[in-house]
Amino acid sequence: MSTVQTHPRRVQEVLEQASYLVIFSVTDPQSLSTPTPLIPGFDLLAYEIRLIESPRRLQIHTDPPDGVCGFRNRRSIGEQIAKQTLLLQVTPNDFQSGAGRTPPPTLLIPFLSQRFWMSNGNFTFFDCENSGFAAQAAGRLFPAGSLNLWVGGVGEILRGFGQLEGFIGNLVIAGFTKPPDQFENAFFFRFPDPSGALSAKALPPVLPDENNPDSSDSALITLIADPLPGAAPEIGPGPDGKQRIRMVERLRLADTNLAVGHGRLESQTTIGPVVGERVSTLVFDPDAAENTIAAFSLDSEFRFHCNGKSFGTLRADLQEARLFRTSSPELARPYFRLGGFGLLGEGTGQFLDLNGMVAVNGALSLDPWATSSLYLIRVLDPQGIFRRTWLGPTAAEDPSR
Repeated sequence: MSTVQTHPRRVQEVLEQASYLVIFSVTDPQSLSTPTPLIPGFDLLAYEIRLIESPRRLQIHTDPPDGVCGFRNRRSIGEQIAKQTLLLQVTPNDFQSGAGRTPPPTLLIPFLSQRFWMSNGNFTFFDCENSGFAAQAAGRLFPAGSLNLWVGGVGEILRGFGQLEGFIGNLVIAGFTKPPDQFENAFFFRFPDPSGALSAKALPPVLPDENNPDSSDSALITLIADPLPGAAPEIGPGPDGKQRIRMVERLRLADTNLAVGHGRLESQTTIGPVVGERVSTLVFDPDAAENTIAAFSLDSEFRFHCNGKSFGTLRADLQEARLFRTSSPELARPYFRLGGFGLLGEGTGQFLDLNGMVAVNGALSLDPWATSSLYLIRVLDPQGIFRRTWLGPTAAEDPSR
């Protein structure tokens, strides 16, 4: 093993050189998804679904907390910008999903937590180069009430096309579905992007579709995480030869936007003020022979504050996660790309009694220590506890003015 070290500050810089593409994808009304039922004619008894989805522009903005009402969030879902097709197959919990492996027919049961495998994923943007990618993903369905399901998944970009040719990356899903044919998924993609080829300094605001495609009335809160200054990770033995990495991340608000304008694919992530920390114990085997490594987290908690005063806490473990060992010409040692998801747990303050999920897409290095990730918290919010009404773009928000 190489003993050459890269300065920790440089490692942190490399991990932060990434572009995030955050979208909202719904079932294509012109080409409905097709379930395959165990009994012909009974679509509710499906074991796989061929999905055709209509990815939309998504803009997320969260006002800085004021210490009284906490976060006020606005998400605007706009026009279709891509087309997506994939095959979702429900799998037994002990099935080892992977390319070329076909799971036995497993009935989708909306009041149970079940694993799934997504294959034959093809995503094509409506830009002048027909940019896109092929991908595969694995994840889990969680009961969300009233026969609805949360959809959590982590996937890997297999190959890119057009503007995305040559990129590596990952996708993470924070979705919501009423099976077999209604899907409302927040997807976010992370691409290492040292040259900034996919980034933009300013993008036009998203004008919302008059027919709100999100029937779940979700709030979507995005947060950028990096190491809390002065808080080194604590690494110790874990179960089954794994290691426990106890870490503290600093959280900043992050506004996101994405556009396919002027024939090009462009993303924008605007970093805001510090709003709290996340403490967590990540459990995995960093020395595993495989380049894709299973992981999960324990004792994970978001702690939010404003002006030194707490306005809420939220427990949310990563019930499933994947790490992808990755090399960079800028670094002496490999690092890990990270994707994961889990249900929201107990909370206090503004985060009391929530129904939702958390997902993360990012990267970390253990030696030297560095981390940079985007967290997405999705909350069913019919009472508008988090959401602020969209009033249209202001002069400050509209770069065309």
